[in-house]
Amino acid sequence: MKWLSFEPAGYGGRVRAARFERRSLLPLSAACLVANGVRESLGALLGSALTVSLLEPVVPSNDAWSAIGADAVAFRVRGDRADAAIVLGFADASALAAAAFGERTMPTRALAQLSEIEREVVERAVAALAPSIGAICGTGDRRAPERLSGIAGFATYFELVVQGALSARIGIALSREAEPEPAAGLDLDALAAVRLRVRAALGLGSISAGEAAALAAGAIVPIPSTGALGGRLHVGGRTLALGTCGVLGGRYAFLTTGGGQ
Repeated sequence: MKWLSFEPAGYGGRVRAARFERRSLLPLSAACLVANGVRESLGALLGSALTVSLLEPVVPSNDAWSAIGADAVAFRVRGDRADAAIVLGFADASALAAAAFGERTMPTRALAQLSEIEREVVERAVAALAPSIGAICGTGDRRAPERLSGIAGFATYFELVVQGALSARIGIALSREAEPEPAAGLDLDALAAVRLRVRAALGLGSISAGEAAALAAGAIVPIPSTGALGGRLHVGGRTLALGTCGVLGGRYAFLTTGGGQ
C-alpha cells in the first residue's frame, strides 16, 4: 500500500518535500510472534539461549528482491492464507550448519559446497522453524518446506538478526500483503447516551449590512407572510436537518422535511 510521507527536513529548512512510498501492511505484532517462535525453536535446536532482533517489514523494490535472492537459498512454507519463504544467505546457511556442530565460525560457502550432512542439518533446521511462520501465513498442510529456485513474486519481506551461539540473518518473505486491519467502529446504540445541544434557526429573510448594523435592543423585525416558517436544525455548527418551525401543544416545535449537509 502507498503511504504519504515527507522527506527529512534539511538544515534550517521548514518545508519538506512530499512523496508516496510503499509500506508493508504486515502487523508488527505478527512479525514479533514469528521472531519469538524462531528464537525458541533455534534455541532448542542448538541447546543455547539466543537473542533475535526484528527488522521492520518492508515492500522491497524489484532491484532489492534481486539483491535479497542473490547468493541465497529459499524454502517455501505453504499456509492457508499465503505462502511464506525462509531465506538464508549462503554465509548464514554456513553459520547455521557450523553452529549445529558447536562451531562458531565457518568459511562462507554456497549451499551446494556444504557436505551432505551439513545440507541436511540446514534443511532440518528450516523445517523446525516452519511452524513459527504460521502466525503470518496460516497453519498450512504441514508439508516439509520445499526448495525454491528464487523468490520472485513475493510481496513483503523482513529479517531476523540472530545473535549468540549463532550469528546469522534469517529472511522471511510473504507471497502477498496482509489484509488491512478493520478500523474500530461505533454503532447507533453506542451513541444513544450522548447528549447534544440542538438549535433551530428560523430564516426570516435577508437584510443589508447597514440595516443589520442599525439593529438595537427592542427593534422589531417583520416576519414575511410567505416562506417564513422554513428553518434549519443545527448541531455543532452544522446543519443536521431542514424543516418547518412552529408551535405544538404550547411549545416550540420543529418538523423535519429533509436532511442537511
